[in-house]
Amino acid sequence: SHICYDGLYISSLFGPVLQTAPRWLVDILFLFGFLLNIGWWQLTPAPCIMQYLHLFNGLRKQRTMTTFESLVSSYAFSLFLLTFTAIWARDLIPTPEFEETLRAAIRRAYNLSESDRFMVYGLNLDNGSALNNGRSLKDIAFIAFLPTYAAAYSAFFIVIHRRD
Repeated sequence: SHICYDGLYISSLFGPVLQTAPRWLVDILFLFGFLLNIGWWQLTPAPCIMQYLHLFNGLRKQRTMTTFESLVSSYAFSLFLLTFTAIWARDLIPTPEFEETLRAAIRRAYNLSESDRFMVYGLNLDNGSALNNGRSLKDIAFIAFLPTYAAAYSAFFIVIHRRD
């Protein structure tokens, strides 16, 4: 789950597997899941572009691209954007000092005891904390998320409004 609480964006993970898996594996699984959620808006235009290209080529009764070329042209740009976002998403893995701040906030928000076990990831919403190397969600949103969102949908609108 994720919440915005006390000026923090926090993703928390609960479950027994988290306690047995090595931390590096849990970090990779978290980032993969996070990127899949982000991918909803970055990858959505790609299938639309692919469908449009196939429909357009089908209506004209001539194929200008092979199926492989259509797939590559549809997904390559979105996968590039998702890779760009993945570089910045790593900032959600907190430093050990900032992790304690996130844990305390989750305990307060969910009324958890000290014996409850969970993993936390997150950032400050506005101003980066010195405990987390000055990183904030606002910075990542303007550097990684917003530009990739705009680029994905711009590419989609350019493709559907182009004149042949």
